[in-house]
Amino acid sequence: MSPIAFVQRHPLALVFVVIAAAVVLIGFAYRTVLTDFVKFQWWRYTDNTGFRSGYVEHRGAKLYFESHGSGSPVLLLHGGLTSQDVFFAQLPALAQEHQVIAIDLRGQGRSSMGEIPLNYSLLAEDIDAVLQTLAITQARVIGWSDGGITGLILALRYPSRVHSLFAIGANFRASGLTEETKQSIKDGLPASESLLSKALYALYSPHPKRWQRLWSELKHMWLNGPNLSRADLASIQQEIWVVVGEDDNVSLAHSKEMVDALAHSRFELVADAGHNLLIQKPTIMRELMLDFASR
Repeated sequence: MSPIAFVQRHPLALVFVVIAAAVVLIGFAYRTVLTDFVKFQWWRYTDNTGFRSGYVEHRGAKLYFESHGSGSPVLLLHGGLTSQDVFFAQLPALAQEHQVIAIDLRGQGRSSMGEIPLNYSLLAEDIDAVLQTLAITQARVIGWSDGGITGLILALRYPSRVHSLFAIGANFRASGLTEETKQSIKDGLPASESLLSKALYALYSPHPKRWQRLWSELKHMWLNGPNLSRADLASIQQEIWVVVGEDDNVSLAHSKEMVDALAHSRFELVADAGHNLLIQKPTIMRELMLDFASR
């Protein structure tokens, strides 16, 4: 039987072959990312050096945290529609010299959502509550995207908690997003990102049926916040590292405005990278984070 005749007789076989080929191609293209992620999961479940995990209840939500290693505290805050696992290429290295506290933000990862609509001030309150429970008086904070914005608000409203901040792809006003980014948020997630986000949410979340509510609330939060002023930034006395990709979701002009407004800042522009710096440039980000955490 010829290949064409076989496909005509068994059309599902062609679908299977196409899907299998796509999986192989994606696996090859992202082999380094996949390898690092598998190594991280193995490390996470086998390295018991100072490991602790649990939940902190705050304002109607149960907030999941993990603590790894020992030494000066370093707090990791992830971006929207992800979880603390997004730091898979950096966390183990940081935990060799520091106590690393990683938190799943409200409604994301393993944390529940509660009934209060998401906003950046609430996320900062959540982080303060977790640090209080863990008796962490002060930490170096590393935040990506929403995590970086939350870190800025934490430094502004709970200054004693923040030793310094490493803010990746963070904006201090909603207008800081590029026009392309704002339009893509309004249009909704691309099908591939939507399927991946839903799959990860179903895997981790204690309430997987609330994914649509999470997306709706994040969308509103991104398009309408944060709302910090230059005066707010100027009042922050901690050192802030502003780190952005060359083609980030945050405009370069906005990032430079943030640097100029802050009292103590350092600017790092990562070439050939977009918003997903942690995955696109894992080694560069790891080295920058280690440098930041050691100061």
